[in-house]
Amino acid sequence: MVKCPYCGYEDGFKIHKTWHFRFYEVKRLECPKATGYSINYYRVSSKGTVVEFTIRIKPRISKRGEVTIQGAGRQDITYLKT
Repeated sequence: MVKCPYCGYEDGFKIHKTWHFRFYEVKRLECPKATGYSINYYRVSSKGTVVEFTIRIKPRISKRGEVTIQGAGRQDITYLKT
């Protein structure tokens, strides 16, 4: 089950693009609630274990005009869009 890394929403993602990278099936997704983009990697190993992870790729813009960017190992950065 894919989960939005911005708001936690789990249904109704818009798929922009799909491709294969090594053993992974990769999808570029857009969350309808947070309007953020993410890339989802998914594969099933030979032992039947599911490996899935999601990477944020575009900042989320809130309704108040705030832009949130994921910090590199630190806190997220939020500022007002001017």
